[in-house]
Amino acid sequence: MAIYYNPEFKEENIDMEAAVNVAAPPTQEYSGSEDSEGKFEVRDLPGADAVASTVHRGQFEGVVDAIIALYDWLGTNDYSASSPYREIHLLGREIDPFDSDNVIHEAQLPVTSGRTGPG
Repeated sequence: MAIYYNPEFKEENIDMEAAVNVAAPPTQEYSGSEDSEGKFEVRDLPGADAVASTVHRGQFEGVVDAIIALYDWLGTNDYSASSPYREIHLLGREIDPFDSDNVIHEAQLPVTSGRTGPG
């Protein structure tokens, strides 16, 4: 999983973090290893009341089109982001770097509606 904190697209100096799901918090404090410099943290990812999402299945190059479609949908339907954008890499390049033709990627964006009346 990746969480992006930049409020708009950036090609450099991206404020992001990588994350992995764990079944349960560790029973003892993790102090890091020589390579991690102690930058390892276990915490809960905050939930959201509403999330817009899209799932892309296919070639890795198509992921960007799915992300664009997600943001287009937000604008068309009067929604805005309420917290950072999230990516979940379910199958593909990050899991099997030799298969970029068969990825499953979910883009999630917690949202709020700008509408004042019923949907």
